[in-house]
Amino acid sequence: MEALAARIRAILCVLIVLAGATLQASVHAAAPGIAWRAFDKKAFDEAKQKGQLVLLSIQAPWGHWERIMSEITFADPAVAALVSERFIPIKVDPLLRPDIFARYGMGGWPTTAFLLPSGQPLYFPDAARKLIKAGGTFYAAEPLRSYLEDLQKYYTQNRDAADKTANEVAEGVLTRKEVGSAPLTSDVMEIAVTKLLESQGEWNPDPNMKTYRVPDVDSARLACAYFMKKGDRSVLDTALHRMADMARGGIHDQLGGGFHRLASDAAWRVPAFEKLLTVNAEMLQAYAEVYMLTGASRYREVAEDTAGYILGTLHDPAGWFYAYQAAESRLGEDGDYYTWTLEEATSALSEEERKILLPAYDIGEWGELVNSAPRRNVLFLQQGPPMLAQNMGLDLARVTALFESGRDKLLQARKARTAPPVGKILIAEADAEAAAALIESGDLLRRQDLTDAGVKAVDFLWDKVRDPDSGLMSHAWLEGSGRSGPAEFFADQTQMVRALVAAYESTGEGRHLERAAQVATAADKMFADALNGGWMDRVFSPDAPGFLSWPTRSIRDNSLFAESLARLRYLRGRPEDEGLLKAARKGLESWADEFAKYKEVSAPFGLAVDHVLNPPVEVIVAGADDPAVVSLARSLYHPWRILRRFNTPSGAAELSARQITPPAHAAIFFCQTSRCAGPYTKDDKPRVKLDEFAGARRPPVPPPADGGKGANR
Repeated sequence: MEALAARIRAILCVLIVLAGATLQASVHAAAPGIAWRAFDKKAFDEAKQKGQLVLLSIQAPWGHWERIMSEITFADPAVAALVSERFIPIKVDPLLRPDIFARYGMGGWPTTAFLLPSGQPLYFPDAARKLIKAGGTFYAAEPLRSYLEDLQKYYTQNRDAADKTANEVAEGVLTRKEVGSAPLTSDVMEIAVTKLLESQGEWNPDPNMKTYRVPDVDSARLACAYFMKKGDRSVLDTALHRMADMARGGIHDQLGGGFHRLASDAAWRVPAFEKLLTVNAEMLQAYAEVYMLTGASRYREVAEDTAGYILGTLHDPAGWFYAYQAAESRLGEDGDYYTWTLEEATSALSEEERKILLPAYDIGEWGELVNSAPRRNVLFLQQGPPMLAQNMGLDLARVTALFESGRDKLLQARKARTAPPVGKILIAEADAEAAAALIESGDLLRRQDLTDAGVKAVDFLWDKVRDPDSGLMSHAWLEGSGRSGPAEFFADQTQMVRALVAAYESTGEGRHLERAAQVATAADKMFADALNGGWMDRVFSPDAPGFLSWPTRSIRDNSLFAESLARLRYLRGRPEDEGLLKAARKGLESWADEFAKYKEVSAPFGLAVDHVLNPPVEVIVAGADDPAVVSLARSLYHPWRILRRFNTPSGAAELSARQITPPAHAAIFFCQTSRCAGPYTKDDKPRVKLDEFAGARRPPVPPPADGGKGANR
């Protein structure tokens, strides 16, 4: 009966959301389908020949609303007929074509955009004569049908005016895109931190205000680095509270680990239920670094459960990673796999466990999905065992045991459900980012299994995904068909260089470092932005249709690439590699006069500038090979450190040049330019010595992760 009720509720929810759109399968089967075109010159030539607008539908493969648009909105006979007769329909997967979404996205997925035959967006005046860009995100069938008719009528009657308006807008945008360079200064990091703090109000809006919150781990990493350098607790505490709130919220899968894509409320409680590899890779690395800074076990637990999710659900046995896990297994069941009715939770738990788990996760008769499934509860940590034990007057050990046994029972009950499918496609950017995160977090947490999985993924990417002709990483790879995406996206190269560098520092195998230099050199040559400086997001093609011919840059990708160039220069340690540092500086200088306008998004820029302007702390392992000493060195945390091994003749010569006597047994040294300290063994507490050498600070007592409410586990 419960299963039947769930299906009835799902159908009713879809009916309500779509405002009366038909769901009859027989009608769908009889409806003529839309012949979607690819985003290419042929489609736009057809639009010019017919004098028709282009309907551009950008639909992510993992999303609930994208699925409704595809299976219901565009399957409506009236909509399908109107689109087919009066528009040139183009459908794009943003996973495969991030460049198209970057230029035409209307704020999220799905995007429904309307373009002129030239490829420029259609603008039209509203009642107040204000220009409006045509399109939006999700549309139900009837509103879309009416909108299509209005747009087609407007364009037919105002074709020349529409073209003129689009050209004027384009000229204005291009004028603003002409930016200049500015020298890098030591106060860039300060400005980035100031912008981060100014955005604090945006991080914590009115809880009643509808908003979307995307995890911002770059800000947390900047906050950690700034605290260790300056000792300023204000920005660190803001970041730590935010990390703790996300860990307690519904955006964090409290049972299965890992993180959903974003939250639709200010408290991180109600997520968009898709799980993306990129999001989880970033969260893994950030929580591992926060743990290393604070020593608070709760952050390590989150890092490890995120790694467990990646390796347990998104990991292919061959060594690569799936790009995503979808939001639902069947249409209309958005989040059903992850959420609970009171009856479902109660039936899975013993009477004692109910007394703990129901208040812990705030499971009640009415849940958080008020617009779609009001009786389903999103699990978020309202009260942890310490607060529960205090409020109930019970023994903490007993409460903790019941909490853990109850969680396990809920997880086992959830496993009996049909899990949302995973996207079995390799996206180079995401795979490389996951590989780097696993390697770096595995080293910091001394989890060799994580490191090994990351290194294996790096080798898989190099062997299977790299285009041997260009030397660049292809964008996608599919089992059975091989490389399927073009080798023309900068983000793929950026993340691959980061992953190769991480693999080298962890393993000491020189092939990874040389491969990183090869990809970096090829990418620097291929993506250099001659107009604005820095690096473009895709290979420039002046003849590409629409806005694909426009140079576009990403401040995050530019910053990460510049940081990797600096890291390569110091790891290789050769005078002839000074050009890497010059290229990094030049690329960052092209952003220096505009980075502040990006607010907290400028966080990676602040870190990159600090790393380009200042030499890193070198953690050096010298002497006889000792895996235990190497493992300890790999686990040492500093926001700007590199790991080097000096157990070769050339390494011994460099030690001598720094007036260091090579030790008879394995030992750790710290160097920054010509200043060095050591040797140290594990008995010398090298973590403390590293902080002393670098002048780094650590918080003596981590702030309460629950804002003082005692809800941490």
